[in-house]
Amino acid sequence: MKKIEGKVARQIHFVNFAAMMPIWIFVGFIAGAALGIWLENWVVFWVGLVGSPLVFNYMVSSKRINNINAAYQYMSGAVTGKLKNADYYNTGEYGAIAVDAKNKEVSVISADQKFKFKEPFVFNSEKIRNYKSYAPGYSTWDSVGRTDAMTQNDMLNKNLKAKAKAHAESGLYIDLDDVSKPQIFVQMEYSEAEKWLLIFEKLLNGTLESQPTPMLFPQAQ
Repeated sequence: MKKIEGKVARQIHFVNFAAMMPIWIFVGFIAGAALGIWLENWVVFWVGLVGSPLVFNYMVSSKRINNINAAYQYMSGAVTGKLKNADYYNTGEYGAIAVDAKNKEVSVISADQKFKFKEPFVFNSEKIRNYKSYAPGYSTWDSVGRTDAMTQNDMLNKNLKAKAKAHAESGLYIDLDDVSKPQIFVQMEYSEAEKWLLIFEKLLNGTLESQPTPMLFPQAQ
């Protein structure tokens, strides 16, 4: 099962700190001033000014990491549990998929960015009309000449939001012969969606091998 930890977790802490820097500067100033005045010690002021943003950022970004890891666990269990024999599965932050090679069934689930989950949906591979991997492009902001810190932070936030939106829309798009659900979207990394095209190819032509237990695909490197 996927889990955010190590290098990826540190990247999330850093990106969150950079994106919320104006807020953390304000929080640090207030916390440092309050502690400095209360304890009548300017050394404490500087400790609060620098330390409190780091602590609060760690708490906020850790909560997001925990939410993502909980989503991984819940969605992987939800999609594999809906199939008689789940052979392969994958989870993104906002979606998951599993396939049953023997019965040619597919189970999917999705979530919004607040991690509110929809009910899993199961369909037979015979209903698949088309499928593709897709990652939308996005524009980035850059400065010309010298700019102040606030302008740079504003551009950073715009770039991070554009990247996050593209990430949330990247994954597998599956067209179905189903009036109630003509298209299914499964969010995952584009590189992983590209590899899942092979799973669908083999599932549809009957050459997908069964597994003794559900296997995360592609395997984590």
